[in-house]
Amino acid sequence: MGLRDNVNIEKSSSQSEGDFLLKGVNGNDLNKKEIELLLLTIKQSNFRGDQLEILYNTVIKLQNQYLTR
Repeated sequence: MGLRDNVNIEKSSSQSEGDFLLKGVNGNDLNKKEIELLLLTIKQSNFRGDQLEILYNTVIKLQNQYLTR
């Protein structure tokens, strides 16, 4: 079973080729409880060194969203 891609990619006329806007599909925003679950799951997991930078940046984004909810 794979993850389903729920991102709309739109190109506006003012953007160059290969420059796209990513818009989440309505209803796919995470609520505070879902963000908390993800953060706790990440906390309890092990990651390889090559995954740490993107994981760090993702956790920062999740934490910021958690604080604004």
